[in-house]
Amino acid sequence: MPYLTIREFAEKVQSSPTSVLRFCKKVGCNGFTEFKVLFWDIFEKSLSHY
Repeated sequence: MPYLTIREFAEKVQSSPTSVLRFCKKVGCNGFTEFKVLFWDIFEKSLSHY
C-alpha cells in the first residue's frame, strides 16, 4: 500500500478514488497521502508489540 496511488488502491478495494478520498477525510486526514502515513505508523506500532 505505501507505493499505491489513490486510483490503484481504489481498484484493489473495489471502490472509486472519490470514495477513498472521502473516507480519508472522514477519519481526519487531509488526503490519501496523509492517510497512508498514518496507516503505516499505526501498522508499524502494532507490529512492535509482537
